[in-house]
Amino acid sequence: MGSAISYVDAWFNLGNLRSAAGNVPSAEEAYRGALAQHPAHKGSINNLAIMLAKDGRYTDSIRIYETALGLPELSSDTELNKNLHIVIQAQHADAIRSERQDGGNRKKLEQPEEKEAMQSASMKKSKKGNKGKQK
Repeated sequence: MGSAISYVDAWFNLGNLRSAAGNVPSAEEAYRGALAQHPAHKGSINNLAIMLAKDGRYTDSIRIYETALGLPELSSDTELNKNLHIVIQAQHADAIRSERQDGGNRKKLEQPEEKEAMQSASMKKSKKGNKGKQK
């Protein structure tokens, strides 16, 4: 009997339950527990990486896929490769969306300053014109 008991499926199922409940940190812990016992457990790799990507943790998700694809038994796994590329595309799209929003906010912030500068210049011209008229 000398073999160790493996709880990979228990950790995996616990991760699924916690993820479904929206408890990302706890689900991450469970999936990582499964991967500690079986680093090539495809279900844990995939579910953990997808969950992290949905949580906006693209770099962590990509790292998990890249590590998994570096394992001999998963190096040519088309599903993991496809999902890695989907996460990279999502990260890129999110960065573009964020940049556009920041650019829009910058424009909104700049506009009041520009308006103030224009009003200030207009007031200066007006004062100069009034000084000439007062003489």
